[in-house]
Amino acid sequence: MCDAVRARIGTDCTWARNLPGVLAAVGLTAVGVEASASSVGPGPMGRFWQLSAEQLRSDLLGSFGVSAAELEQFLTQVGSGELIDLCLGTVAAWGRAPSRPVVA
Repeated sequence: MCDAVRARIGTDCTWARNLPGVLAAVGLTAVGVEASASSVGPGPMGRFWQLSAEQLRSDLLGSFGVSAAELEQFLTQVGSGELIDLCLGTVAAWGRAPSRPVVA
C-alpha cells in the first residue's frame, strides 16, 4: 500500500530512516532516535487499513498487481482478526545544537 500512496499523493514512507543522519549533517550533536510501531488487527488501526485499502482499491488493482481476490482476503482478514502484524511506525529524533561561546 505504501507504493500506491506514494504514486497517488507523493508520500515517502522511508524518509524517517535517514532522519538521524540529516540532523547530524546539519551539525547537531547527541543525536538520538526512537521508534514504535502499532499493530494492525481488530480495532482502530485495522479499520484504518481497511479504509485505506478501500480508498486505494483502483490503484492496488490497476497498477500494483493486487488481484480482487487478494484484496478481499486482506479486507476480511484485517476485519476479523485473522491478520495481526506490525504496521505504521512513529519516529522521534532529536539533537542538540553545539555549544557556542558566550559573548560578553
